[in-house]
Amino acid sequence: MNHIEFNYLLKKLNTNNDSLEELFNFYYSRIIIYISDKYEDGDKIAQDVSQEFFKYLVKTGYTQYIKYPTQWVYKCCDHIALKLLKTERKYCRINNNYSTREVTIDDDLYGDLDIYIRQLDETTQQIIKMIYVFGYSAKEISNFLGIKYGTIRQKHSRAIKKIKNLHNTVTKSQNKRP
Repeated sequence: MNHIEFNYLLKKLNTNNDSLEELFNFYYSRIIIYISDKYEDGDKIAQDVSQEFFKYLVKTGYTQYIKYPTQWVYKCCDHIALKLLKTERKYCRINNNYSTREVTIDDDLYGDLDIYIRQLDETTQQIIKMIYVFGYSAKEISNFLGIKYGTIRQKHSRAIKKIKNLHNTVTKSQNKRP
């Protein structure tokens, strides 16, 4: 579903039941898969998250224009999932092998970047993914992972420096070749 269709359906949500049904039919199974794959206990809460998301849409009558609807839906569902998981326990873990084509960066353009990121420790990789792929703030990550805010910022800063250094080293070695 493209952003034009999505926003049209979103505008008609409160006046036309078919709009909700169309959004539901398109996103329900995607949300279930997304939440189940992303979170350790995702299978337990996936249906609840999906239902809460659609309740949210109807209840709020959201009217702002959404340029990237799938990312927006997933981000809303992430917030709902985190709230549900926080009530069950104090932390939640994102599965490390999680990826989705709709939110990942273009592989051809950033193939080397992925190689550099894999050279970071597991926690730092998770922080980088949460910031740049899923759009979380350092404060949200701090709450989510149970790590101090300052530590998140420090790991992020050091990771960026390391990635830049790795990139510069590779670029210099490629430029020296005849």
